[in-house]
Amino acid sequence: MKSNNRTSVKLKFNYRSLVAGLFIAGGVFQLVTPVLAAPAANTTISNTATASYTDPSTGTTLSATSNTVTVTVAEVAGIDVSALNTPGSAQPGGTLNYDFKITNTGNDPTRLVLPSTASITGTGAAGASISQIITAGADGVLGNADDQTIAVGGAPLLTGSIAANGIINVRVVLAIAANAAPGTVTVEYGKSVDPASTNQVYAANGALDIYTNDNTDPSTVPGEVAGAPVNGTREDSATLDGVIGNVAGVLNGTNGNAAATGDGTNNNTDFTNKAVAPTDSKPGSTANDPGVVTFTNTLSNTGNAPATFLLRPDAPGSTVPAGTTATITAGGTTGTFTWNGTAWTGTPVTVSVAPGTPVNYTVTVDLPAGTKLSTDLTTPGDLTSPTAAVVGGYAMPILAFVDSNNDGIAQVTEPQNLTIERTYLGYVAMYKEAQILETDGTTVVQAFTTDATALTGKLTPGRIVEYRISYKNISETAAATTGSSILNATNLQIVEDGTTGGNNWALDQDGNTIMDTVHVSGIDAGGTIVTTGTDPNITKYVDTISSLAPGASGKLDIRRKMGN
Repeated sequence: MKSNNRTSVKLKFNYRSLVAGLFIAGGVFQLVTPVLAAPAANTTISNTATASYTDPSTGTTLSATSNTVTVTVAEVAGIDVSALNTPGSAQPGGTLNYDFKITNTGNDPTRLVLPSTASITGTGAAGASISQIITAGADGVLGNADDQTIAVGGAPLLTGSIAANGIINVRVVLAIAANAAPGTVTVEYGKSVDPASTNQVYAANGALDIYTNDNTDPSTVPGEVAGAPVNGTREDSATLDGVIGNVAGVLNGTNGNAAATGDGTNNNTDFTNKAVAPTDSKPGSTANDPGVVTFTNTLSNTGNAPATFLLRPDAPGSTVPAGTTATITAGGTTGTFTWNGTAWTGTPVTVSVAPGTPVNYTVTVDLPAGTKLSTDLTTPGDLTSPTAAVVGGYAMPILAFVDSNNDGIAQVTEPQNLTIERTYLGYVAMYKEAQILETDGTTVVQAFTTDATALTGKLTPGRIVEYRISYKNISETAAATTGSSILNATNLQIVEDGTTGGNNWALDQDGNTIMDTVHVSGIDAGGTIVTTGTDPNITKYVDTISSLAPGASGKLDIRRKMGN
């Protein structure tokens, strides 16, 4: 019984060519060292018996010889189709090579009929199709320039004469569809009653058969014996198993957009920005205990079979304060993680995702008590410089990965993708400065500063104090992003009230019935200013900016003169 090599191997197969016979269309196939199962057809086998005996009276040895019987070996057809390689596995979009060795096991030269198609079965058969059938050239090696192509689905190939024990190597190439499901793909080349047997009686099965076709008489083929083989036409077939692999691919992105990007085409930098309201918005405050913020993200399986993804916060890129906790809920499973300042503790959450069926999951972020205002992460230069970099909030990357080796760790060779949750404890920063001008409104007595000592004693009757409030949306910008979630600030109102909240610039502190300072001007090119009071006795300015995009900034400038 011959082996049909039906073992599926999930490793890339390195093809090793075997020394084969010569194949020249219309020529003769011969092995360098033929090993025949029987003498060549028309070989004469002679049998003559001899004997010796002794004459006892004289002691003389005599001999005797029989007549000679001559037998001529009949022409016998024979064929064997067997596996020549292990196809291994291929991913969707790839190819699988099925190599077969076809041997003339008869005792006389013969031609062979090779089909232009093959049978494909198995759990992965629907995703495979024949793209090419080739036969090895004179060197017997498949994949060389001297290969001969059999047109797929065309007429079968009638070979030239093949010497007894000559060999033809044939490769059936399968193309694997890009959306192919994983599974075994079995190819039978030829179509016989039993692919595991050899040299079977030919039973016609149409275009799938591999069978012998005796050279026509009279023949000039060396060694060809006239007449048909005594056992008629013979056929054979063999099977080989290959595998379409299970490709796992993961996209982990923002709500409803698993393929979101945050930096050009980079889908590891997409983000969702959310804000939590501070209870104390004074600069430098440590009195805040931020509320919990909930994010919704979307997973997508880009593979060809259901896959299990693991989810956890990722340490690189985490800028949340120590003591932050995060809770991930996916598919009914929940995991809680804690940040100690350098690493996250907690067990990854598993979720099964089928191809083409996105799955949402939630992440809650709880920043600890004492968290700084996000606006305190800025410096005045971030607000006053038009080219200053945007200051990010408290970032927490969430990693989704396929744990191929079941070690719970995302190896660099395993499919994985990041999305970033970014929490802002306030995201519009303001920075106020003042300068002192002479009565002409042009000459600078003291340039803009926040230094009270520098400003002290320089505001005298008739001089002007100019307040400048720089403001900026410090959240991540939307430039070059696709699907990332940003934070716009709408209906931003900057209130300057000179009578409340510790302000006294619109009061009459000396009781002379005149405000300490009176209105000169109020300007904001990006906003609309509404005042309270009658000019010059303006007591309040409300500057409304309808929308302030991430990274956008502006300035409110108010001038007040000391005394009338």
